[in-house]
Amino acid sequence: MRPGRILLAVCAVAGWVAAQADLDYLVVTPSHLVPAFDTFVVWRTRCGMRTTAVAVESVLVHAQGRDFPEKLRNFIRSYHESLGTRWVLLGGGSELVPVRMAYTPGNLTDYSPCDLYYSDLDGTWDADGDGIFGEESDSVDFHADVFVGRAPVVSAAQVQSLTDKWRRFEQEPAPDYLARLLEAGDTANLGPPPGWFVAKLMPPVGRYDFRDSLEAGFQLVWHVGHATRTQLVLGTQTILDTFDARSLQNRDRLAVLNSTGSEVAAFDGNCIGSCLVDNPDGGCAAVLGNSRAGWVACRELYAWFYVSLFGADTLHALGENHARTKDRFVPLARTNRYWRQSLYVWTLLGDPGLRLWTDTARLLEVNHSAVLDTGLQDFVITFRSGGAPCLGLVCLWKGNEVYERRWLDGGGSIPIHPRTPGEMLVTVTAPNHPAYLGYCGFATALTDSPPTQPGRAFSTILRGVLRLEVGSRQHTAYRTELLDISGRSVMTLRAGLNDVSHLAPGVYFVRSEPSAVSRKPSALTKVVIAR
Repeated sequence: MRPGRILLAVCAVAGWVAAQADLDYLVVTPSHLVPAFDTFVVWRTRCGMRTTAVAVESVLVHAQGRDFPEKLRNFIRSYHESLGTRWVLLGGGSELVPVRMAYTPGNLTDYSPCDLYYSDLDGTWDADGDGIFGEESDSVDFHADVFVGRAPVVSAAQVQSLTDKWRRFEQEPAPDYLARLLEAGDTANLGPPPGWFVAKLMPPVGRYDFRDSLEAGFQLVWHVGHATRTQLVLGTQTILDTFDARSLQNRDRLAVLNSTGSEVAAFDGNCIGSCLVDNPDGGCAAVLGNSRAGWVACRELYAWFYVSLFGADTLHALGENHARTKDRFVPLARTNRYWRQSLYVWTLLGDPGLRLWTDTARLLEVNHSAVLDTGLQDFVITFRSGGAPCLGLVCLWKGNEVYERRWLDGGGSIPIHPRTPGEMLVTVTAPNHPAYLGYCGFATALTDSPPTQPGRAFSTILRGVLRLEVGSRQHTAYRTELLDISGRSVMTLRAGLNDVSHLAPGVYFVRSEPSAVSRKPSALTKVVIAR
């Protein structure tokens, strides 16, 4: 048995591995933050990345390795090899989630925080066995096996705020700022598509020109200049410090900052990148920055991020683009220490699965059934953008019964087998579109049951009156509505007798939604109004 599968068996005993055949996205965070990531786990799973969060303490107790970083890396490798995991979010700074210090002689310090260690899973990063990781003699592969980002959080409130920022960036951005690029300190052509607005900020600049530009709104921001842990510099002028980063108010115009400066993403302590990402009222959705010194001679690395992004024709996931940009420069990193160190220290503070925009936002036009019977069937869906078919990822999710994903071009059918009544989440994600978030309800097949049948609150054959029993599930802690065949609410039902004689004969559905304080699931039952 392969080492990864042995470790996975140990993980299963420890209760870490969910009972599913695949897991796309892994969050590793301290146990006290695992519940706070629930909303993020649900959001990513709904959008087509099956996600789970695990406590780092359990990993470090049970996984094998000579130290904490190696144990965590072996754990990530086991998920990648056995469950196909491709995305990893490290939920905390170096004081909460272990960091590997890679050997970077002459780079401010001889050892630098390096999350590439958790992304490139080949070898040990210590081929010569001397306990110094990432030396030229250690045969580092450099290519990403999983896409890794780090969330610089320490509290549940920060996790919840950051999750809200990421969802807001993908779903509710201001429409007038997405196709806008700010280049601070460079005049290179980064290749944005036609229609993009590109602003260039060159020295000499005022103290607040850069900050005011962030407030005005640029989705993509490239900073070419010096930096420290606490400030960004352009020429000789400080253009942003940690106070500015914490006080930005660009709530619906969040930026993705890419900086060549030193220690912008020095996550082994407080840094300006963390301040920008953790700002609940604005700042950045993500920061690409160096955990130690950035080398001007390697500026092409940072610039190629945009060339790669604008050349993509599929979903623009931040972490994948970050990793693929590094791939281009691996041959240089194997022979040149400056390039090797640049690949080590260029770090993503943010969600690697975050979907970037390469155009203004457009809405999807989606059609599918609102209500269906339970049982084995094909779910049919169509979607358009501006009246034309487009490529999109469809995700269907109903508890433990249905989780299906398909890339479709304008629509198609997906086999499903819902076994119980209730709602299925229907989500469609497509490049440069907010995700479509819909539902399909499932009802049990029609039966002619008397009102007195145990466990049922009403008859499914109605003649003028629907009686909702007091104390039934549909009455207690539920809001109950009658829906027509299209899923439109035609009346609210109350305990006792409900007059339905004014409604046309046909098939309807009784939907019971739990109150805000109830943990019970929603329910859906088919009824027929007859004369």
